Amino acid sequence: MKKIPTIAKIALIIFLYFVTYAVYNSILHPIPALGDSWDYHIPIQKSILNGSFINPANFTREQYFPQLNPGSSEAFGALFILFNIPLTLSNLFASLVLFFCLWKLGTVFKLDYYYALLFALTFSTLNVIVRWFNAVSIDVWLAVFFCLGIILLENPKKSSMYFAKLGIVIGMLVGSKFSGWILFVGLIFIYGKKLIKKISFSRLILFLVPFSLFGLFWYMRNYLAVGNPLWPFCLLSFPCEGSHYNSHVQMWDATLTDPVNMINSLFAEYKLWSLTLLVPLLYIFSKI
Repeated sequence: MKKIPTIAKIALIIFLYFVTYAVYNSILHPIPALGDSWDYHIPIQKSILNGSFINPANFTREQYFPQLNPGSSEAFGALFILFNIPLTLSNLFASLVLFFCLWKLGTVFKLDYYYALLFALTFSTLNVIVRWFNAVSIDVWLAVFFCLGIILLENPKKSSMYFAKLGIVIGMLVGSKFSGWILFVGLIFIYGKKLIKKISFSRLILFLVPFSLFGLFWYMRNYLAVGNPLWPFCLLSFPCEGSHYNSHVQMWDATLTDPVNMINSLFAEYKLWSLTLLVPLLYIFSKI
């Protein structure tokens, strides 16, 4: 379409205005609001800076959750604390990184320059992204490493550097949040057959070293600290935090007993993009 370059340029101007305002607002209000930022992310970032994340035996039981959560992407926030950069800028930085990753992802899937730009702008301005601009979180970083994983897996190579990069990206994906494993399984489901043709023993080792360092480390630490790699979630016979488990059970109960409200919540968060959930389902059914 001849109008796409014009639409993309207009969208870019709006995006840059929005980012400029967000930067100004973050500098004006450098302290994150109460909530997950202070209850969850900042404590993990401080534990990385003081080294206590390595030895959680010193944590009190109240600190087990959330400080036993995976923390690879929390290292980015820790750098903001270390260099006294306003923490409210950390997620804005992550969102800009996501924008360029999405732009690259568009070109990987053969979109031309302006279509790829419009694709990146569309996703970067979703409510689920921009609402984190002035908060401290790692959800946007999770999206960054998911995008990088797709970019790498779309064009697998028989090279040592490729498998080392893939190990870092997938390690950061599962080492940033428990839900990263769900995304990892999805990537393996789609790309596993293509990737396995490129694997050799030495390349597998080159993948596993950074994957273990950035990803599996957190789960091994948790197992050694409290006997459960996925603390506080209840898994098999591992010890767990019942109250946290019950809150997730209640969420599933609400989904089953009142699905209409859950669909409304999904639409409120993702707008029309929530309908894209149908795409992988249709893909799966087409393969059956």
